[in-house]
Amino acid sequence: MKINEFFSKGYYINLDRRTDRKQEFEDEMSKYELKDFFERVSAEDSIVETDPIKKHYYCASTYYKLFERIYNEGTENVI
Repeated sequence: MKINEFFSKGYYINLDRRTDRKQEFEDEMSKYELKDFFERVSAEDSIVETDPIKKHYYCASTYYKLFERIYNEGTENVI
């Protein structure tokens, strides 16, 4: 079974400043003809935050944004 036969859509989280990682992920997915299957979600960047506890907020905020998008789009079986 292929991944796109079970999951209806895929998402990946990426920091805007890490264009190298975005390109690396997209290149890898292209090898498997899955580049258009995955949608990028821009991560909240905590690089300037000095408080380590507050850094967790940025991570949680990113996942909230992703889950909200999935919910609002009504997408099921996501990876």
